[in-house]
This record gives sequence, structure tokens and C-alpha cells, in this order.
Amino acid sequence: PEDFFTKSNISTTFFTVLFNTQRLNREQRQELRRLIDNRAILNRFFKVGSEQQRHITDYKGNNDNYADYLNYSVFPSSTYYVEEEIVVPLRDETPANLAVLPDSIRLVACINYGNREEYSELLEIFNDPAISKGKIRALAVDNEEIVKGNYDALLLSIDGYKSTFLFDLYNIFLRQPDLSRQQINLAIETDPSGKTRPAAKSLQAGNNFCRLDALAPGADQPDIQKFLEYTYGFMYANYIGDKQVFAQLVADSESKLALGEWLFSLPSLAYFSTQFDDRSIDLYGVASQLSTIEKWQERRDQ
Repeated sequence: PEDFFTKSNISTTFFTVLFNTQRLNREQRQELRRLIDNRAILNRFFKVGSEQQRHITDYKGNNDNYADYLNYSVFPSSTYYVEEEIVVPLRDETPANLAVLPDSIRLVACINYGNREEYSELLEIFNDPAISKGKIRALAVDNEEIVKGNYDALLLSIDGYKSTFLFDLYNIFLRQPDLSRQQINLAIETDPSGKTRPAAKSLQAGNNFCRLDALAPGADQPDIQKFLEYTYGFMYANYIGDKQVFAQLVADSESKLALGEWLFSLPSLAYFSTQFDDRSIDLYGVASQLSTIEKWQERRDQ
């Protein structure tokens, strides 16, 4: 018999496609977002409807509920902000205007820093003309290509995200575009009234995955500066009410700028030795914000 059993846990990894704002203008980003169908990609990824279908079960006991893992904003559907409808993502069903897009979108991923198999499968899916209308050329690249910004769009896994109100936006938008190290490029300054605020140099073309530049004059600059302000406000806020307000502002601002397409979260499984009684292990709910290990019990076979 197997010497382990599994418990479904809340997701901690999601996949997104972030757009290079230096190479795609806002209209192109909006149309690329419409082109990328996260449901079609998810169904292909889990081989839904085929003999090789990958079955899933969530912590509530729901089976093959793939749609629940689809994301429609920077806040994944499993997070507090979407579950409690603080953020209600818009679902744009408008067909993409392909004429606006470049002849070929260079979508890249670096598979050398985890999730190698998932990245490889997703790149293959993106290269299918049935998925991308022949507009996307997806390829695996070295980390150096990401550092240089040699992409129109970047397929990225965000690992270790929290589904509580402590969601980390800096790891997505202010992280140095170098997967070999973890560096957040947040610079703080003081306004005339003595309050702290994010300095515009926090977002420069070479220091974030979306290549946002809050210092560069242009049509996007005011919205980029607002987005930085809201992101900082969300991360700085200690009170849940403030977090909720800034979460709405961040989600609306990101949607307006069209910084990426939010694909889906990965179902998560935790493995346990069969020496434990599976009924004594609770991995989800209010209690799981704290350790519940003291409640685990060894199995008493009759």
C-alpha cells in the first residue's frame, strides 16, 4: 500500500504573462490581453476532455473545478480580495483586433529557476496557432535575455504568494528583472508634508519585468505614477480597510494600463505519511493561518 496520502492545499503559485511596455503600446497590450484566452490555455494544460486529463480536487472536495483556478486580475481568484469581492475583475470578452498587433509577438520564459515542466508545456501551448492565432512565437531563453528586456511578453510564475490580505505586489511589479536574484527596487522619498511616498525612480525601464518607466515623459506616465503610488499604498497600509481601498485602485489601474494577462493558479497538494490520521489535518480555513500541527494525530488502526 502507498505510504503517503495527499491533502489539497490553497494555491501558492500562479502563472502570468507580463507585457513589455517599452515594446508594446497600450492599445497593443489591450489587444494582446484579449488574444490570450486563459481558459483555453488552462484546458489544454490539464488536457481536459482527453484520456490524459489531469484530474484535480480542491480543499473543499470539489473535483475537476478547473475554472475556479482562472485569474482575471493581479489578485488571483483564490485571494482574500477576490473571494470577498473587494476586487471584482472585469472579464473582457471582446475579440482581439489582430491588425493592431505586431506580426509576431516574442513571448519568452526562462525555465532554469523552477517549474521547468510547466513552463515547457505552456510555451508549447502558446505556439499552437489554434491558441495564438499564429501571432505568438513562444520560446525558452536564458536569464540574460530577460535582464536585457529582449521580449514583448514574459511568461512568469509567481511562487509563494499569499492568499491572505498580505499579498505581495512588489514581487510582481518592482522586482529586478533578473531571476538569478531577488531584488525589489523600491525607493522612498518624503513629500512636503513629511509623509513617505514612492520615488518615481522605483520604476525605470531596466528595473522591472514590465519595463515601466515613471520618469519617462509620455502618454502613459501619469497612469504609471498613479499605479506606483497605489502599489506602495497597498503594501504600506496596515489596516485592512486601507488595504481594501488600495487593492481596488491597484486592480483598476493595472487593468487600465494592461500590464499583463493573468492566467491561472496551480492546484497545490501536500503529502503526508500514512502514520497520521488524515481527518486530524486541516490545511485550510481560518485555523490554517496558524500552525495546526499540534492537532495532528497518529493513526490508530483497529
